[in-house]
Amino acid sequence: MALEILAIHPSQPRDWTQTVDEYLASNGIQYTAATPLAGGHSAYVWRIDGYFKNNNNINGRKNHFRPEDPCILKYAEEVCKGAPQMKLDAKRMRFEARALRSAPVARACEVEPSVRVPRVLETMDHALLMSWGGEEDLRSAYINQRAFDAGKVGSRIGRWLASMHIAGLNDEEVRHFENDCVESAGAVEHKILREAMLKDGLRDEEADAAIMVLRSPAGPKTLVAWDFRPMNTLLSFGRSDCDREPGVTIVDWECSAYSCPVADLRLWTAEALVLEASHGTCSSMVPSFLGAYRQQAGDIVTEDFICKLAISVGSTLLFLVPTGLWVSETTQMEFWKIRAMQFIRAGLKRDMIWLAASEFAPLM
Repeated sequence: MALEILAIHPSQPRDWTQTVDEYLASNGIQYTAATPLAGGHSAYVWRIDGYFKNNNNINGRKNHFRPEDPCILKYAEEVCKGAPQMKLDAKRMRFEARALRSAPVARACEVEPSVRVPRVLETMDHALLMSWGGEEDLRSAYINQRAFDAGKVGSRIGRWLASMHIAGLNDEEVRHFENDCVESAGAVEHKILREAMLKDGLRDEEADAAIMVLRSPAGPKTLVAWDFRPMNTLLSFGRSDCDREPGVTIVDWECSAYSCPVADLRLWTAEALVLEASHGTCSSMVPSFLGAYRQQAGDIVTEDFICKLAISVGSTLLFLVPTGLWVSETTQMEFWKIRAMQFIRAGLKRDMIWLAASEFAPLM
């Protein structure tokens, strides 16, 4: 069994009998043009031009945005756009708006102001209108060899994430952030993980133990974005080639919840590991990200945390590598399946010596 991701996504929501222009008009949004964007496997996204020009007196927005600035319309339906077997809350955009407006996110942006999140402009039952985040995601920029320091970007993101996690530990509002959007994906992932572990020679009780670790918190809970990854990290580059420090915007918060902070590190680390191994000439982004997180997060990072992260990263690799989302060659897929099982075994055995010599060393 494997997660199936569509090669070609629907051009508009399956539950629509209208155009995007009709949808925007029915919600009283004035604009000049709506252009569909290809990014994302969960929700539908459009670039909206002319919004600030036509609505520049609403809530003082003219003080924050230029009339020519674009914005983003994001719409959700009850299944993932690119993986329709996954059922999700059709009104999950309310979770995204809630997280973007939260105190821990604001605090993280104060501690590391070079990293930001979109500003919510309008809210609808199934959609959000948000400020523009950037023209290229981190994964694409890395693959396309854009001129930027990947290590510095990794450090900035790691420091920002740890700051958000720390700020959310004792936030009373965040304690009530419930979100069941990840249950469908989690059920599929755990089934794939169990099958892979049994095929690799692990016993039933070992497979059960690994899944139990994934389901159990490793220390305190906090606000997590859950779908935190290079693909959901947008970069905005300066006009000059000499500007090597791009702006960073963290997007896609529809699965945000009150949960274990490992949930944010697992997907970012897994995706970045494959990215650097497949396309990089040096591997600085992952160690910089993990090292900065460790330095800023303090007591959040324990042995339990590191062991859970190793199992979680392994599980994520087993879950997503076979889909072809990150690699397409059979030899690469086989390599990451083997590496994933090494991570899982080390985490289960609490083999801190092995983990200290692995990609998780910056956390030790």
